[in-house]
Amino acid sequence: MPLFVMNGREKRKYDSRPDITYEQVQQFEKAMEGFANVSPVAEYKVERLIHNEYQTSQNVTFFGANEHALKSYSYEIETGRGISKSDVTDGRNIVVIGSDIKTDLFPFVDPIGQTLRLKGHAFTIVGILKHKGESFGQSQDAVVVIPISSFLKFIDASKNKSFTISATALSQDMYTDVVDKAISSLRIIRNIQAEESNNFEISTNDALLETFASLESVVTLAAFVISFVALITAGIGIMNIMLVSVIERTREIESILLCLFGCGVGIFLGVTAGNAVSFIMEVRPVFPFVWAFSAILMCTLIGAGFGAFPAYKAAGLDPVQALRFE
Repeated sequence: MPLFVMNGREKRKYDSRPDITYEQVQQFEKAMEGFANVSPVAEYKVERLIHNEYQTSQNVTFFGANEHALKSYSYEIETGRGISKSDVTDGRNIVVIGSDIKTDLFPFVDPIGQTLRLKGHAFTIVGILKHKGESFGQSQDAVVVIPISSFLKFIDASKNKSFTISATALSQDMYTDVVDKAISSLRIIRNIQAEESNNFEISTNDALLETFASLESVVTLAAFVISFVALITAGIGIMNIMLVSVIERTREIESILLCLFGCGVGIFLGVTAGNAVSFIMEVRPVFPFVWAFSAILMCTLIGAGFGAFPAYKAAGLDPVQALRFE
């Protein structure tokens, strides 16, 4: 389903913006009923979690959330269940844990039904999340998720802290209207005047795709420049080798073959590395046919270009003198 995220202070440059409070979150949920599933999320970071003689191997993030949050952030349940609406309404002490928490704290037992103490309070484990991997170097599996009502009661009682709100439109056709309604509703809730700009940040699927497209363009350009410089350097090296050996080996001027050999090795290593990354990130590998063809063409041109001068030198040698080295 289409997703967009709204928050008060996502980055340091927005520190002057007022926080999105829990009272505003509740008003926003009511305003969006029938249009989107709203998922307020509160976050609290700790260094380590300890259970009996076991300890997590990395820092852990606590999330306070409602029944829609796991789906909104693309988490899936591996065992047990997620957070229900009644869990939030009743403020139950239940927790859903990430796969890293299970591995570190419950290596030999089933965590479902076990008790995990969070900031001195006992929570019953009701679900385990499927492994999700890392995002920008941060583990997405070193997490614990509890009902937002329990979070505010036991983990961080500050209802004036800033919340992140994700909203999932109920259908694709409603997406544009839902985004417009969400913006107008939050402006009203935060008493923003008509002539004033938004004092909150909104990230939509389209905006994220544009950001990744821009990043991809920069990376592609940088890779092209680096590759071009490397090819020129390699071409100069091949030319020097051929010039040195032109007197000793006049039957073969192999610059194109040398370049194509290097191209083949590079394509093989690139595809192998790409498939390895795809396997680790659990995404479908794609073979870059256009880039592979471009690499072959470029290497052919480099080989021909830098091999022309040694070939010209070889052609001008005295055949009698040249044959003495064969």
